[in-house]
Amino acid sequence: MYPARAFILLCGCVGALSLSQKCRGISQDPPDNQPAPTMAPDGERLPDAGDKPVLDNNPDVQGQPPTEFSQQIRVDKTDQKNWLGVTPDNDPLAPLMRLLAKFNEKTGLTLGGAYTMLLQQASGGPGRRTAAAGDIDLMLSWKKQFSETDYMRINSSFEYRFQIGDITPAQLGPEIGTLIPTTNGFNERPPVVKEFFYDQTLLDGHLRWLFGRIDPENYVGGHRLQSANTFFLNKAFSSNPAIAYPSIGLGGAAAVKPVDWFYVLAGATDVNAQITQTGFDNAFSNGEVFAFGEVGGITNWKGLGSGRQRLSIWHSDASSVLNKPADEGICLTVDQEIGPKAAVFLRAAYANATLTNVRNLYEGGFGFKGLTGIDSDYTGIALAYAAPPNGRDETIIEVFQRFQLALRSELTVGAQLIVNPGRAPDVGSLGVFECRFRISF
Repeated sequence: MYPARAFILLCGCVGALSLSQKCRGISQDPPDNQPAPTMAPDGERLPDAGDKPVLDNNPDVQGQPPTEFSQQIRVDKTDQKNWLGVTPDNDPLAPLMRLLAKFNEKTGLTLGGAYTMLLQQASGGPGRRTAAAGDIDLMLSWKKQFSETDYMRINSSFEYRFQIGDITPAQLGPEIGTLIPTTNGFNERPPVVKEFFYDQTLLDGHLRWLFGRIDPENYVGGHRLQSANTFFLNKAFSSNPAIAYPSIGLGGAAAVKPVDWFYVLAGATDVNAQITQTGFDNAFSNGEVFAFGEVGGITNWKGLGSGRQRLSIWHSDASSVLNKPADEGICLTVDQEIGPKAAVFLRAAYANATLTNVRNLYEGGFGFKGLTGIDSDYTGIALAYAAPPNGRDETIIEVFQRFQLALRSELTVGAQLIVNPGRAPDVGSLGVFECRFRISF
């Protein structure tokens, strides 16, 4: 009963919200080329060969940095075509969007939100095979620009995750016996203040630092197509399962970019952090941290586009609070645009695997936008090989097609093939079929 109800609810929301957008004409950008509120933030690329600040993961093909914070809102200003034919000219919200844009210009405050639903259905495995969940995000950012490259900014985000049916997609992997979860996120969790941090650039953008409540996954070991909200879902690609990221909590990071093609960054967060707690009263009380560092090169080849090559190292202290052992590892990641519409990524990682249970990870993927004739649509395919310290090695193939239904709603359909699932020794292979709907403002 619950799987059927989850599927009906998901499809109903897709149809209702998409039709609602068509009727109301919700716009990607307000008229007169005024930028709509976006947590991207301000449409800047961080980092690219022509930009000074460096800290977040590479921008994706649409030019938005794919951090969990900034990818909550995705605004593609290069193309406004969509399957339902919504245009800014028939947008009744245009006056409000212009008002919000002017408010952002005068105050530096930007507000955004998103609602995402995911349904995954497994073809086999020993446990329950249908999973669904929803995710509601609200973001608020304030920015003060000092020069073309230097600024200060306060970022905050709020999130609520809820279960639909028997299990969430985050529980599907353990149910069917996979080594790597079938998605990143999409579990059940009460409303939380997810991130709240101060961010600043100095010295003409050559130095950037931030501190506060941060997600370390956004700053080390990632690639440009790493987002379960808009790209691949399997955690092999939408996160880095070979890194023992702690929960979001108090921490800080800094990056130095002495020249346009090279940077160094380092940071640390509380290894005992729990996302449902602020951590202000006991953060770092035991001196136990998750520390990371990265050195990288930035390229911008004529005819191809921007790319980044980075070597990341990390160490997680043993946690006396959560009763977890220490772990550490290393990761090499390369990603590169191939013209204005395509991008590739490669990643190899090694860990002691006392926490991650993934000792070796090798993967690569390719993304292409506009294959359907609408530039905002996106197609992706990726392959991963993951080996635990003990047990079966697991191979994962994922493909997806994302459709731009209207200016602010997307529908993604995809499939995963998991060969030799690591925790299901009697299963040779299984499939996971997925449907994701997302609406943002």
